[in-house]
Amino acid sequence: MGKKYLVNFGTGAGNEYADTIEEAKELAVEGATYTQCSITIELVNENDEEENEVVAKLPWWSVQLGEDDEVTVQFGEFGFYGEWEDY
Repeated sequence: MGKKYLVNFGTGAGNEYADTIEEAKELAVEGATYTQCSITIELVNENDEEENEVVAKLPWWSVQLGEDDEVTVQFGEFGFYGEWEDY
């Protein structure tokens, strides 16, 4: 079985799965909502005894956008998702 990636929106529901990390990042950006939570991408561990490994994060910033900030998704003056962090 190939790798699977879980897009965790931090909502407790509505997470999605992808076959590649690139697809997972696209799903994350398309599904980003105003949750005030970072979105993580996790490599699904097929061994139920261990937790999934976080491989990327789209960080949430609850501040107004600054001049030098990298933005992936913005929610007016309420906050934004910054630049992808890969681990």
